[in-house]
Amino acid sequence: MRHATSDATGRATVDVPRLFAPAEVDLGIAEEATDAREAFASVVMKYREPVYRVAVHMMRNHEDADDVVQETFLRAYRALDRFRGDASMGTYLYRTVTNVCLNRLRARDRARRFLGLLSWHGQKSSPPPSRELLASEATEVVRAAVGSLPPKLRAALVLSEFEGLTAPQIAEVLQIPDGTVRSRLHLARAKLREKLADYVRG
Repeated sequence: MRHATSDATGRATVDVPRLFAPAEVDLGIAEEATDAREAFASVVMKYREPVYRVAVHMMRNHEDADDVVQETFLRAYRALDRFRGDASMGTYLYRTVTNVCLNRLRARDRARRFLGLLSWHGQKSSPPPSRELLASEATEVVRAAVGSLPPKLRAALVLSEFEGLTAPQIAEVLQIPDGTVRSRLHLARAKLREKLADYVRG
């Protein structure tokens, strides 16, 4: 089981599985030139932790986050020849991991609605179980509150608060106007304060 920790700056970190050791960077793709594999290995080593942080905060479980990280770096590997600088690769990875998460969350939501419809039509269907707080520690309370935000608000907040991106950087990652980013952050923080009000008062 992985645990959240914090680094010397106080930023939350997540133990990242060794999904991408340098010898494994081809990810099952046909053998490519050695220099391309080495270049990709350096990209993975630099970005695997921030990509994993975004994935685990968005998906709210490590198994789905693992899958998201695999897909994100697979897409990056296939697009490696497009990049001519670290900044563009960083933006691409943040954008890709966020989009993969949002797509999977939308698919999950459609599946849940479908199953709910089947349950509603079934006999003696029981209501869905209520979610219990995973832990009493403050970090777990905040994580649960962030995870309950709508996906678009959650994405903006995670990129801002957990990854330290500015509003213009988030706008570039999500490909939305700067004003929309600021609006989503304002709304996300307001909802977060509302969700944490009882805990703070307690």
